Amino acid sequence: MNKPISRISSVASFSVTVFMFLVLAISIITANYQKVEDVKVNVQGVTVSKGGPYDYYDKTSSKADFARVKFDINTDLSKLFNWNTKQLFIYLMVEYDNTKNVDNKVIIWDRIIKRNGRKKFNLKKTLNKYLFRDFSLSLRDVKDANLTFVVERIPVMGFFTSRAEYSTKLDFPEIKN
Repeated sequence: MNKPISRISSVASFSVTVFMFLVLAISIITANYQKVEDVKVNVQGVTVSKGGPYDYYDKTSSKADFARVKFDINTDLSKLFNWNTKQLFIYLMVEYDNTKNVDNKVIIWDRIIKRNGRKKFNLKKTLNKYLFRDFSLSLRDVKDANLTFVVERIPVMGFFTSRAEYSTKLDFPEIKN
């Protein structure tokens, strides 16, 4: 019963248990997510055009409506970094309703901010990074569109947290045939 193997086993299991409780305590202590105070997203304009870039795998791209959003972002995310923050994932998401699908969400721009990276942004006249189109191939029925700035905090230990920091109304132009 008092062999060296059983002693090593009991010390190892005790050490793992203490380590897991320590990790749990650290993740609970650093879970407070501070709000970003000075986020400003200014939409300069939305343009909708018929037909987008050629896609070999999507034969409907020549018939679909594509939207381009021009925007400014001004924010300081340095308050979100502490010793347990590994990186931040920030993105702009368009949320809208239409007649066929309710609650559509499309990410049009994103950026990963590492701990040693740039934490202040002053982007001017930026266009969406990803294509913005609807499954119904038409953006005519879009009602009540919102542009939302979302920050996801990725810790070294603990749980991911996500928060919508800023939201503004997005006005689509009249689409004519």
